[in-house]
Amino acid sequence: MSDGEKLLLNIFVRVVFGAICAFIAQSKGRNPLGHFLIGFLFGCFGLILVLCLSNLNEEKARIQKQESHNRMLREQLRQEQIKVESLRRHTTARLDSHDEKLGIRTRDIGTTPGIEHPDPALLPDGQGAEPEEWFYLIDNETKGPVTRSSLMALYKSGKVDARSLVFHCEWSEWKEYGKTA
Repeated sequence: MSDGEKLLLNIFVRVVFGAICAFIAQSKGRNPLGHFLIGFLFGCFGLILVLCLSNLNEEKARIQKQESHNRMLREQLRQEQIKVESLRRHTTARLDSHDEKLGIRTRDIGTTPGIEHPDPALLPDGQGAEPEEWFYLIDNETKGPVTRSSLMALYKSGKVDARSLVFHCEWSEWKEYGKTA
C-alpha cells in the first residue's frame, strides 16, 4: 500500500469517526459540527468522549417537566391561600358578630401574667392591627386560625401553655408560645 493510499485511508477513517461523533452529538442535542471536528481530530478517543456526554434533550425535557409541575403546585398553593383567607374572613366576621350580640370583645382580653405582650397601639406603622392567622397544636392536631387575643385567652384557660407550639403566617416555623412575646 502506497503512502497516498495510506493517507486516503487515514482521512477516510477520520471522516467516519467525525460523522459518527456528529450523529451521536446531534441526537444528544449538541452541536454536530464541533463534535465532527473532535471525532476527525481524535478518532476513537473523540468517539468515547462524545458517548460520555450527557443528553441535553433529556435534561431539557426533565427541566420543562419540573417547571410545569412547579407551576401547577404554585397555582394549587395560591388557590389554597385564597380559600384559607376567605375562611379566615368568614370566621372572623362570625366571631365578631357573636361578640357584638354577647356584648363582649374577646379581642380585648388582657395580657397573660408572666408573658409580656406589646401594646398594639405602640407598634409602628399599622402593626397594631390584630393579626388573625395564629395556629396552635393540641394533641398533635392543628387548631386555628385564631387571633392573638384568643390565643392569650386559651393560655389563661390552660388549654395552651408556654411550651405549646404556635404558628403565625409571617413565620417560617412553629415556635413555643412562651417565646413569641
